Amino acid sequence: MRRPGEYGFTLMEVLVAVTILGLAFMVVMQNFSVSLGNIVRIERAFDQDYSAMLRLERLLIPGLDKDPATGTVFVRGRRYQLVLVVPEGGRLSTLRLEKLR
Repeated sequence: MRRPGEYGFTLMEVLVAVTILGLAFMVVMQNFSVSLGNIVRIERAFDQDYSAMLRLERLLIPGLDKDPATGTVFVRGRRYQLVLVVPEGGRLSTLRLEKLR
């Protein structure tokens, strides 16, 4: 019981507020964890698709297995670069996306 002129929260009110905040924090952290798992899963799927696309491109277009240094670098980013590749005969040019090491 509060006496007249006393201000502030009771111990019970503080405990209830801390419990509610703790539960809300757990929900947020759980969603964050699930989101990170989804990001990792999507990146793995993208890497697999990209690798399959590169293998198919190398099978269909002769001359793509040349050394990347022989092509002209169009764009260089932090993780990837675009290289212009002109196959033997020069009939069909293509851009190759390469992952930087």
